[in-house]
Amino acid sequence: MKFHEITLPVHEPARWTSWFETTLRRLGAARTGDTGDTGDTVQLGWTALRFAAGASDPAERGHHLAFAIPTGTIGDAASSIVADTGRPLLELDDDGTTVVERGGNWASHSVYFAGPENSVFELIEHADRPVPPAPQDAQDAPTLLGVAEIGRGVTDVAAAGDDLAGRHDGRLPHGFGDPARRVIAAYGDIDGAVVLARDDRPWYPTSDVLPATAEASFRGSSPGN
Repeated sequence: MKFHEITLPVHEPARWTSWFETTLRRLGAARTGDTGDTGDTVQLGWTALRFAAGASDPAERGHHLAFAIPTGTIGDAASSIVADTGRPLLELDDDGTTVVERGGNWASHSVYFAGPENSVFELIEHADRPVPPAPQDAQDAPTLLGVAEIGRGVTDVAAAGDDLAGRHDGRLPHGFGDPARRVIAAYGDIDGAVVLARDDRPWYPTSDVLPATAEASFRGSSPGN
């Protein structure tokens, strides 16, 4: 599934809009306008991301979003994040490692960085995503392809997964995670997945319990659309 529209409940929508249009502008984020009481919107590739006031979680908890980028661009995109945020990438361990390598049906490389309101963001390039032809002008090359993952902390991963799959008519199949779905499970594919984590589990790569329990709403389409 591709997430074409996401509404993210936050504490300060204007802060989020400003952060995205300044920090991620060089990677392709663009403000698309104010939407009054329902929040502000930025465009990230195939995803219109709206920030709406009304987060029910304490401010110390944060959302998780992963942004898909073209295969082979993780190094340049990570450098841009560091330069534009003025902060280092989140480290995976004490030796300074910042790139996560995954195999299997979710083969990918990821880096993580801090966002507004204690959020943990991710840039992810998937090995199975076709490499687009090189544009004539390198400045025209898209970097942020769209939102690939929405994280959510839940009390019961399996029950929340069954509810999610049922509400979306099977378009969000179980993708990866704990086979018994006790701790973490992703529903969807490399274009768009909802990652459910038990709400007492620290959000990787931090040691803090961060994923927000306030559920984001979204509209999406099947692969290829």
